[in-house]
Amino acid sequence: MNMPRTLIYAAEHDPLRDDSILFYNAAKRAGNENIELIMWSGGFHIEQLFSKYWANLSLMPQSDIWIDQYFDKILDFLK
Repeated sequence: MNMPRTLIYAAEHDPLRDDSILFYNAAKRAGNENIELIMWSGGFHIEQLFSKYWANLSLMPQSDIWIDQYFDKILDFLK
């Protein structure tokens, strides 16, 4: 089955985390082998608001690391 590349980000303490996991598992069962789920262990909903990319203020250094990795992954994903 030809399914699109899929990249899912979820935070451990996000109310939408379980939905992300359910979607990932359903897509795998449907035959999507080109899917990736990245879980931010310890992260929470709207984690990006605490990174240096929001209002140019770094409130949580781990958020900066995760968002930097996110941008790198998206750039790689789009190649």
